[in-house]
Amino acid sequence: MKTRNIFFVMVAMLITSAVFATETPKFKIAPKGDGKLLVLYEPENTLPMEVTITDEYGNIAYQWESKTPEQGLKKVFNLSDLEKGNYNFMVKCGNKRLTTSLNLKKDNIKVGPTVVISEPFFNFRNNMLYITYLNVPKHNVYVNIYKDGKHYTGLYLGKEFDLQKCIDFNSAASGTYDVVLTGSSDSHLYTLTR
Repeated sequence: MKTRNIFFVMVAMLITSAVFATETPKFKIAPKGDGKLLVLYEPENTLPMEVTITDEYGNIAYQWESKTPEQGLKKVFNLSDLEKGNYNFMVKCGNKRLTTSLNLKKDNIKVGPTVVISEPFFNFRNNMLYITYLNVPKHNVYVNIYKDGKHYTGLYLGKEFDLQKCIDFNSAASGTYDVVLTGSSDSHLYTLTR
């Protein structure tokens, strides 16, 4: 009986430590008045960073990229020159993207909830393409495959949290294929050669 209880305690400790080991990066975004936005970001590792602000149609309104790996980001962005309306704010660092929505009105900025998006995992071996994607925002996700710039095939993966798919390339012709995984607000590219 004691052995059984010890076993369950050990399993519970292992699960708890695994949950706490996957730390979410510290991210704070807050309006500062006069059309300014304060962004504080502390990633787990020192990596190059990228900040992109797009309008509701996907047009880039502002873009910044670090020249060297950064330990963090502490920056005030002046958005007073942007037209009033809805924007998407994204910080990319390594394989993580943190996105939030912005609503600009005169000098007031309303900040939406933050969503952490991880890059999908692609693995091509033995003519099989394995895709794993954590669909945190639970958007509809699609995969489109292109060969020489022409659409080859497309698949709907679903909108579940954990998406996994295996695509068979055994009958595909030799060549280079671009695989594009698309959610509602982001896309990811993977290139393979068969």
